[in-house]
Amino acid sequence: STTSGMSMCAFVTAIVGLHFLPLARVMQWRGHRIVGIGMLAVALAGVVMLLLGASVAPVLLVTGLACGVLLWIGAWALASAS
Repeated sequence: STTSGMSMCAFVTAIVGLHFLPLARVMQWRGHRIVGIGMLAVALAGVVMLLLGASVAPVLLVTGLACGVLLWIGAWALASAS
């Protein structure tokens, strides 16, 4: 169903965000922690939107765009730190 697809988007966002948390320690760059926490916040926002009855497009737009922005900023910050 459409709702399960949207909840899967939030779930995948959370899983990807969780992967950044141990990377912060392993790679010794705290920016990974910031990106990970940001992605977890985006996942939570997606879930809240679902619970409030949002349709498909806004949930996918918010999660997709926010994740893209977070990942690009993280990549830029990491490249600038090197």
